Amino acid sequence: MLYGLQRSGTNYLECLLRQNFEGFQLNNNHYTRSLPLHKHFRLYDQKHFVPEPKYLNNFIYPDFDSFDQHVLQLTEQPTMHYIIITKEPHSWYLSYCNEAIKNNWPNYMKKWINSQYLIEYNLFCAKWLDFYESEGGQKKILMVRYEDFLHNLDATLDRIQVAFGIQKKHARYSSPAKVPRSGTFTTKRRIFYERGQFAEHFTKNELLAINGMLDKTVTQKLGYSSSSDNHF
Repeated sequence: MLYGLQRSGTNYLECLLRQNFEGFQLNNNHYTRSLPLHKHFRLYDQKHFVPEPKYLNNFIYPDFDSFDQHVLQLTEQPTMHYIIITKEPHSWYLSYCNEAIKNNWPNYMKKWINSQYLIEYNLFCAKWLDFYESEGGQKKILMVRYEDFLHNLDATLDRIQVAFGIQKKHARYSSPAKVPRSGTFTTKRRIFYERGQFAEHFTKNELLAINGMLDKTVTQKLGYSSSSDNHF
């Protein structure tokens, strides 16, 4: 199972897995968004922060084992492994707001910091970190960062191969130039992420507000700086 918030790189990761590995099966359902089979499923407890009605759910999972058992029941599989992708929060927030504009999300506030999006980032990542840090989660969950694929593709895909015991399709790894719902990944776009150019889209006060709303424990555990000056 693959999970991540929208604009975190879930489509990119799915393409990477299919392009580079064999001997595995993704069990995500891309249609029923209110069930934990969808890659963007909101498993956090605070359901009033779920951004769209199609993702609304009343499932509360006190621990990873209860979530895992529900997934096994729905997929009818004997066992399951999980890969979770996250993105640097400032970069993610910019992309998420662009998605809100593109799709005319009713709760998006133009020219204001959309605190509900940042709170959702905290909640989503915190719940998965909690699951990951549990005894059962250590054996079944792998958390990866979108930026790590840009910084060191081979080492990051090697982590996935070792964690899940899957086979490489080819001697060398490759990365797709384009994935669904995203533009072609050009050199200019790579530089945009690697040099943190997304920070230029915010004023100093906006960056201060964003940093103030991010859960520092979450960002530190994910390996992100509390500011936008150091990304990976």
